[in-house]
Amino acid sequence: MTAQRRNAAIDALRGVAVLGTFASNIWIFTTRHNLAAAAAERESAHGQAGLAPTHFEPLSHWKTLDGAIALIFECLSNGKFLALLSILFGVGMCAQFESAQRHGYRWPWRYYWRTALLFVDGLLHHLFVVEFDILMGYALAAFVAAPLLLLRGAWRWVAVALAAGTHLALEARRAVEALRTLGQSLGRSDETLELVSATSLTYGAQVSARWEHFWAYRQEAFVLTPPLSITLFLLGAQLWRSGWFDDTDRARAQRKRLALVTLCVGAPLTVLPTLELLPVGINFALYSLQRYTIAPIVGLGYLCVGLTLLERRRDGATFARLSELGRSSLSVYVLQNILCSALFYRWGFALAPLSSLQTALAWIALSVTLTLCARWWSRGQRQGPFERLWRWLSDAPFAQRSVEDHRDPKRDERGLGDDRDERRLR
Repeated sequence: MTAQRRNAAIDALRGVAVLGTFASNIWIFTTRHNLAAAAAERESAHGQAGLAPTHFEPLSHWKTLDGAIALIFECLSNGKFLALLSILFGVGMCAQFESAQRHGYRWPWRYYWRTALLFVDGLLHHLFVVEFDILMGYALAAFVAAPLLLLRGAWRWVAVALAAGTHLALEARRAVEALRTLGQSLGRSDETLELVSATSLTYGAQVSARWEHFWAYRQEAFVLTPPLSITLFLLGAQLWRSGWFDDTDRARAQRKRLALVTLCVGAPLTVLPTLELLPVGINFALYSLQRYTIAPIVGLGYLCVGLTLLERRRDGATFARLSELGRSSLSVYVLQNILCSALFYRWGFALAPLSSLQTALAWIALSVTLTLCARWWSRGQRQGPFERLWRWLSDAPFAQRSVEDHRDPKRDERGLGDDRDERRLR
């Protein structure tokens, strides 16, 4: 596979990941916050606490159409595409590392500047758009993962194993706690925060709530997800280095074997708790592990299957639209949250709460809208508006060095050639 075709496939995979993550996030706008708001209204009317069900308690059942739709979305999307996006983030990080080496730049100092900008972007996004931002968590994980790319040989896999071991130890503790409490006391702080945000009638009050409860809102991004994100970033980098994305018989065989293992393990663990065939305690433990332990296994399988399917459809319209979404993934991520906030929050059009079927239809309609926006923008630009701004801010402090590199007649002799491949993966 040529570098251009490989990068186009990665762009398309990133587009799939963005829409898949949106399939999970849209429910927060259309149901979770509104469940919390309804609970607050009950509490106000009857003087009793009426919190929404906990994070580990099943909210739906297969017995009704509405419940079945919700569970289908949960089983297919919850955490899986976020894991896919994290792996692809690691691929982009590794491509930038290789570019820095070609140009003779010290790693990871330039990349740390880019990561600091990502953190600021996430902070603004958290305060002014939506409280469940992932960008700050990505930035923190990238600060830790970036210097580990300097490791050589087997030490790279040792770093992956250590990060994964840290994450699994934390997850095991959460599962044990879920078994001990049977889900009765977990998630209360999250529910309280949902009440604060959901019952804010004005946009200003919502922003104030996010600022006032900043550290509590950021528990997921700052505590729960960094070990997992570091693991997936390093894993993505290792897959990139090993030629796993190449269009070769060896790479295709590796992807096929990995897809078989990950999906055969992850799919049953995803579906079993929803069937309520297991003891209650084990069900709660499995629910506690869904998003951060089981979902990444399935996400790795999605990566294998997605790359295989995209290789066969490289010249189709669907591949082109997904590539356009992938090149504007940051802009699409921000835009989808702005649209959902305006449509579903109380200070906007207040269209929520929606049924599961209505939520599914809203996801389809908004996904088409985002795809059309990416298509329109890509006709004149190779990157999305936020990507262009971020790239300009990232390169601005180092512009003088770049000019000197281009003036150096020995630049090509040192192997410091074209870095267009790396830019495509940013």
